[in-house]
Amino acid sequence: MRDVVDAVRKLAALLGPERRWRWVLLVVMALATTGVEVVGASAIYALLALIGPGSDGLVEVAGPLGALVPAADTATLRVGLAAGIVAFFILRAVLLVGRAYVEGRIVASAGVELAERLLAGYVALPYLFHTRRSSGDLIRTAYSSTISIE
Repeated sequence: MRDVVDAVRKLAALLGPERRWRWVLLVVMALATTGVEVVGASAIYALLALIGPGSDGLVEVAGPLGALVPAADTATLRVGLAAGIVAFFILRAVLLVGRAYVEGRIVASAGVELAERLLAGYVALPYLFHTRRSSGDLIRTAYSSTISIE
């Protein structure tokens, strides 16, 4: 457990205080996505109850909704609930795509910022260091290190 805490501290130091909020945003989005997945799994059970044999499941699933729309017959209620579940899964897909986009942007921008810092450190080294080392090897090492983090 102590190793994990040390690794998190090192990562926090590597990110810097101005970039930490981005990673907190990723955690919040992951938790929101988890909640949406739980609701989606429940919606699948509701959909199975709607299309299952008999309408007993419909009363259990749509009890509160049936009270809101008392004049609706069973077929109308089934179609309405199915349409609501479809709309939910469309919104769920938009949320998942948005989360993947934000995650990709945050990780890519962290890689770019790290590469910029590595390059700035490389350029700031004394001239004598550059004459003793191959620039190609240093650039390859910096690039592969940046890519391995992403």
